[in-house]
Amino acid sequence: MKIGIYLGVILLGICFSCKKDPVSRLESVDLLVLYGEDSCRFVQSDGKEMLVSNYKESSLGYDGMFLVKDQADGKWGYADEDGNYLLPSVYRSASVFSEGKAWVVRQNEAPGLIDTKGRLKFTLRDAYETRIFRDGLAAYSLRNGKWGFVDGKGNTIIIPDYIAVTDFINGIAAVCFRDNRWGYIRRDGSLIFDKKFETAFPFSQNSLAVVKEGGKYKVINREGKEIFVSQGDKLLPDGKWFRILQAGKWGWCNEKGEIIIKPVFEETGYFYDEGLAPVKIRKKWGYIDTKGRMKIKRQFREAYPFIGERAAVRVDNSYGFIDKSGRFIVNPQYNAISDDYLSQALQSSSYYNSVVTDVVRR
Repeated sequence: MKIGIYLGVILLGICFSCKKDPVSRLESVDLLVLYGEDSCRFVQSDGKEMLVSNYKESSLGYDGMFLVKDQADGKWGYADEDGNYLLPSVYRSASVFSEGKAWVVRQNEAPGLIDTKGRLKFTLRDAYETRIFRDGLAAYSLRNGKWGFVDGKGNTIIIPDYIAVTDFINGIAAVCFRDNRWGYIRRDGSLIFDKKFETAFPFSQNSLAVVKEGGKYKVINREGKEIFVSQGDKLLPDGKWFRILQAGKWGWCNEKGEIIIKPVFEETGYFYDEGLAPVKIRKKWGYIDTKGRMKIKRQFREAYPFIGERAAVRVDNSYGFIDKSGRFIVNPQYNAISDDYLSQALQSSSYYNSVVTDVVRR
């Protein structure tokens, strides 16, 4: 487990200067994965423990399947919510399922694509790294670091020629060219407009994207038209709004660039359209509403964005979950939370969204 994900670093660092893309945020989590006393535990959202497993590690559930790591041999397989294996733990590495498909790697083999029955669809022999499917395509890289896209039949749709790519969302992906400039492409590989940027985020639900050009953060639409230029030092998308950093403090602005919550916070998390966002003041975390009013008092050592009706928090050295009234629904008694939950909360993606080849170059 790599539970030591520091909230401030993650929240400040999610921009696409040739980095990975977030993949499909979960809208809710019915079964939580927590760790305590050297065991992986499945816990209902009301705090009831359903299973104390022998797994060393587990993802959240995707289409009813949990990616699990066997305690004995360290190999990966897939289990149901009762802890029963659906697919045996025979893989050196594996991804979660997306669009009914997952990438798996056996010893000394390249990434292969399986369906939910474990049937091998094809092996991508030249791939170094593969990411889960989104919009019918999966990003993959070669050993030279160049990225492209493959379809569900193993056909290369976009030749690996980019330094980095985001996944396709609603038919558009951001790609980093050889000159380290970013642009946007369609599923056929054509540019949606000719402009290139220093940094580019995926387009959000309101068809707007944050880009950086000439050292300034801007918001553009799908035609490449500039909507506003930010007066802040950093700008991050947050649902229909944007988190803005000014003079070392965080706040929020709307789609017109107007400040709606003053930048007064040391650090912040995301609203994600959930109505509450974590904020840090004088080394303690609490939650504010969309008017900037403190709704859950600052009391936590760490606090994470809400996913549905619950959020993870840290009290001293233990983790638990609260509801939107601030009431504990899972008492802070666990040593750690699954990396997958933290990744969903902080980056809107699964922690287990890619695999790397096990073929050793000779």
